[in-house]
Amino acid sequence: MQKILYIALAILVINCSFLYLRLNNIKEQLENTKKDLNTAINANDELNKSIKILKQRHEQELKVLENSKIEKDNIKERVKNVKKQVFKSGETNTTRLFNTLLDGLYEQNASR
Repeated sequence: MQKILYIALAILVINCSFLYLRLNNIKEQLENTKKDLNTAINANDELNKSIKILKQRHEQELKVLENSKIEKDNIKERVKNVKKQVFKSGETNTTRLFNTLLDGLYEQNASR
């Protein structure tokens, strides 16, 4: 009977040792998983910061594009006005035509 108890005790010790080692292995895996999770969270935070910066830059670029479109439209309007002045003047002499153009541009700038 004692033999059976010693065998049972030995089996229990072996099982406890196995479970203890298994528990240590699971703890190590948990620590590694926590480290990986923290790394992923930090990377996610950095990416969110980068996205915010890129959104701000995008908005600034859109504003610049809008301003450049407005300037382009203003220049087109000025060119249209100069062409009208040249057509109305009827000048064929290049120097006079150039002077007429400059006068028209100067008047447009002065009116702003």
